[in-house]
Amino acid sequence: MRSESYGGNLGDLLLRDGLVTNDALDEAVKRQQQTNQPLGRILVEMNAISESVKLNFFHKRFGHEIVSLRDHKIPDILYTYIPRSTALKYRVVPYKLEGDTLVVAMEDPSNLVTLDNLKVQIGLKIRPVIASYSDIEAALEQFPQTEEDEAEEAVAAPSGGGKLFKYLFFPVVAFLPLATVIALLLFSDDFQKRVLLHPPWGFDTQDMVLSIVLLWGLWSLIIYELDGLFVNPEKR
Repeated sequence: MRSESYGGNLGDLLLRDGLVTNDALDEAVKRQQQTNQPLGRILVEMNAISESVKLNFFHKRFGHEIVSLRDHKIPDILYTYIPRSTALKYRVVPYKLEGDTLVVAMEDPSNLVTLDNLKVQIGLKIRPVIASYSDIEAALEQFPQTEEDEAEEAVAAPSGGGKLFKYLFFPVVAFLPLATVIALLLFSDDFQKRVLLHPPWGFDTQDMVLSIVLLWGLWSLIIYELDGLFVNPEKR
């Protein structure tokens, strides 16, 4: 049995039905691990299967309806059920409302994690239908953007200066104390005498150098943790 990286055994099912080869599946899984894209989409991009074969496979295997979004008018009220940021994150489009069930169009209805997350976030039952990748992307481009969405996207995609700060925070702040000590040792005779020639607290020169290195290592560890918690939480 293949691992969960095959899209919740999606790869096994495709292989069992004779729709893909072992070599194509192995290559698709490697690409999925690098890009985190749906396995079915990667196989289509590799020309291992066609879009129609993928849609019909999902329909036959899971029983979900295949729909076209190109000529389907999405009622404006449905856009209020799924925030734009959520729709973009999960690549889902609200299709219609059936009582207390929201029908959503998605390219991979086998993704139970996405369906569970939507159900919890929206507070309604979720029924998936299948649409092509191109239909999903075109519909997402028409998704209305609210002021709240704009604010969230601004935070998620900072300006050039913000990106530079995120990338440089850890190396600059972590190495600044060490660079300062080295500069003082090179250019300050008084500092050299105090630290190396006549170390304080009864230390000899070797102990003093070791203490500086250990303190810098502790400082770097603290800055790394702060960087992960506040500046680059995606590292976690």
